[in-house]
Amino acid sequence: MMMDGSTVFQTPADEDGRIYALDLAPDCRYAALLGETRFSASMRNADRIIQRLDGGDYRHFLIDYRLALPMLNPDEYAQFFQKLEPSIGRLESLVYIYGDLTLMRAAHASRQAQKLGVNALAIGDWAQVCAQIGRVLPDPILNLPRE
Repeated sequence: MMMDGSTVFQTPADEDGRIYALDLAPDCRYAALLGETRFSASMRNADRIIQRLDGGDYRHFLIDYRLALPMLNPDEYAQFFQKLEPSIGRLESLVYIYGDLTLMRAAHASRQAQKLGVNALAIGDWAQVCAQIGRVLPDPILNLPRE
């Protein structure tokens, strides 16, 4: 845990990605996926997500794909969201933030969540993310902790 309350955790050695997570506001959880993201790590991290969302009074969950290299196939996204559905189904919004290389993955992920009745969408602009959640917040990707 860092001084600002954020967390950076490394996935196991057989997985390449890292996750930078923090509460942007008391009701808004943010997680940036950094590097490769595989299905096995996503399913392990789903337990952390469930624990965090169920332990707080969150209205919004933002998943930032701008620095991610997602390696999940379509069926794996469906399995991931089926596991998360009880926790994300009560949110006002689940937002995938995409970059140039992750637009299609973020769009597919949000569609898979929508199939379960989750208010999910993919957005490529931080100002639009802020408009979606109804508040102006600094873009956390600009202040990622350096190793």
